[in-house]
Amino acid sequence: MSASAAMVNTQEIGAEVIRALNNMNIPPKPEYYQVWFSHLESSNDALSTDIQSKINNEGEVDEFFLKAVHEQYFELAHPPKQIEHFAAEVLNETNTLQRLSKVFDTNTKQFTSDLADASQNAADISNSDGNTTKLLNSLVDIAQNAISRNNKLENDLSNASQKIDKLQSSIESITQDAKTDFLTKLNNRRYFDSTITQLIAAALTEKTPLCMIVADIDHFKAFNDKWGHPVGDQVLKLVADVLQENVKGQDLLARYGGEEFALALPNTSLKDAVTVADNIRVAVSKRKLINRANNQSLGRVSMSFGVAQLREDWPVDVLYKAADTALYDAKESGRDRVVCWTDTDADA
Repeated sequence: MSASAAMVNTQEIGAEVIRALNNMNIPPKPEYYQVWFSHLESSNDALSTDIQSKINNEGEVDEFFLKAVHEQYFELAHPPKQIEHFAAEVLNETNTLQRLSKVFDTNTKQFTSDLADASQNAADISNSDGNTTKLLNSLVDIAQNAISRNNKLENDLSNASQKIDKLQSSIESITQDAKTDFLTKLNNRRYFDSTITQLIAAALTEKTPLCMIVADIDHFKAFNDKWGHPVGDQVLKLVADVLQENVKGQDLLARYGGEEFALALPNTSLKDAVTVADNIRVAVSKRKLINRANNQSLGRVSMSFGVAQLREDWPVDVLYKAADTALYDAKESGRDRVVCWTDTDADA
């Protein structure tokens, strides 16, 4: 495609983005524009899949959903570059330490050599008081200079070490941010998708059960529209807290996008996974939601759950799709319930 043709195509997509956002009564904010442009341009398959799934399940998308998609796919795109930058600085500081260490070693050897030479000179000229005095003074000067140089080197080494500690802390912080959802502090989808592959491989190799739970807050859009996004954020945090309380150390939990959460359970049978899902469902339903701004009761929240167990012949992405299909069945059959994936779903 020529540059002019590419420009025309970009302009056409841009115009279609504006029309689409207007038809959905969504303001053309830069972040929403960026998400929908990427969708229409088909430049990100995962993003388009999320949008299409939302439309298939609820018939439309809203500002809250587009904001969550933007956070998922765009706002966290740069930390790896920052990590690379800090890693380069750490390497530079490490090289500095190595150079300083070599200088320290050279100075020590030089000091030893100087003392040996002075000792030999003292033996040669021991009959000359004047020369002996000069030699002793020279030894003192050598010692003082060596001490001064070594003190400076110790300070330089200490400063370099402190810089490396700070850089390491920054790298750890950025790495944590790159895998964490900003609102709920749970793992984000990027981290979940990269880690679940490892869990699936381990389960197939070790022939141990692995289950996945996909959960969705019931009627979240209506709740969000009625009470506003700040209260919606409060609901997401409440659900995240309950989920966190019901996972073990080896489990993988994430906010998968919008109001959807995913939980992978290694070494867990389907029966036990259903129990975990139902425990979470009950725990969430028992939480009273209070508007923190005015202490007004906002009722209770319910969730729907889809559960599936990994099969040996399934590719990596099928486990999530199976659990998501079961979740759809749970919502279609009345919500606030747990549904397992079955062979019937595969035939549908």
